[in-house]
Order: sequence, then C-alpha cells, then structure tokens
Amino acid sequence: MLRRVLAVSLVVVSLAACGGSTATEPPSEAPVTAAPVSTESPSPEPSTGPVVDDSLPRNVVAQCNGIALRSAPSTSGSLLARVSTGIKVRATELVTGDGYTTGACGTSGNTWYKITRVGGKTVKSLYGVTPVYAAAGFFE
Repeated sequence: MLRRVLAVSLVVVSLAACGGSTATEPPSEAPVTAAPVSTESPSPEPSTGPVVDDSLPRNVVAQCNGIALRSAPSTSGSLLARVSTGIKVRATELVTGDGYTTGACGTSGNTWYKITRVGGKTVKSLYGVTPVYAAAGFFE
C-alpha cells in the first residue's frame, strides 16, 4: 500500500513540475506553442570570393583524338605526349593558362588541367615529369 501511495505521489509531482495538470492544482503557466514552419527557402548569400572547383581531384575523359599533354599550361609548353578519345586522366587542379581554340571537338578557353595520372599510370613513370597539363576544354 505504501508503494502505491509513493508511486501516485511521484506521478502527481512529475506532472506538476512539467506544467501538467493534476486533480488538485491548475497549470501554473500557458503551454508553449511552436512557431509556424516557413515554407520559403532562404535567399542565397551573395558570392564574395572566387568560385572554387571542389570536385577535384577527379578522373576526366578525353573527348577528342590527339589532345596534347604539355609541360606547362601553355600552348608553347613542351609537348610530352598526345592522348586519344576515351583515355582517362587524373586531374588534380584546374589552372589558368594560355588561351586555346578548338575545332570540331571541345570547347575553347584558357583553363588547363594539372594531370598526375594517364590511363591509370603516373605521369612520372610515363613521361619522367610530374605533373603534365592539358587544355580542359577537351575533357569531360
């Protein structure tokens, strides 16, 4: 019997402490209601810095035959090799270099991929240098 009285007393005290009602006491304060949820999406913050390509390093695929791999991001950089359509290269950085134009394949521009692997092999083992550069407009 004593356990039952204690259990009931604990329930009554717990309800009173939480703002709930008991048979002998009214609630001490109004219940708290949540603010309505907004269905509008927040306005994007204006960009204050340069756009960063955070998807690098990544594998990109040559879209044209005969893409030049060079010692620098420049059309006058030493030609080290050429890659064919479908060859995967590992681009670790996108850099600005000389402008280049394309013909029937690719997109003209001045961005170059800094490349560390070609066809799954390191450029150091293939060409004796690291890294090599290729015009980014010829890759997807």
